[in-house]
Amino acid sequence: MEARLLFPFLGSMSFPSYGKESIMPTLAHLAVDMSHVTEILEVAHKILRRNRDHDLVQKIMILQGYVELSRMNPERSYDHSIRKAFADLTMLVNNQLKGELA
Repeated sequence: MEARLLFPFLGSMSFPSYGKESIMPTLAHLAVDMSHVTEILEVAHKILRRNRDHDLVQKIMILQGYVELSRMNPERSYDHSIRKAFADLTMLVNNQLKGELA
């Protein structure tokens, strides 16, 4: 499913594709797996529809902001920031899901 269908407020998301020539420099730092980012954002939005949580909104907006910045400025690396925001949101989502199961 396309990311823009899942998250219409992000606009049309497109992530830079790299040719063979630029693969070697990319291997120096592991790129963020955007499918995981998209998946956690989808789960977070589903949780947000059920219960309004200010912290969850903040974490979603931070991650979406870094994803958008990486799309707008492909020459800059936001991988570290995206990884941190992803980890923060994942932890909060896990806690929310654990709370729902308890």
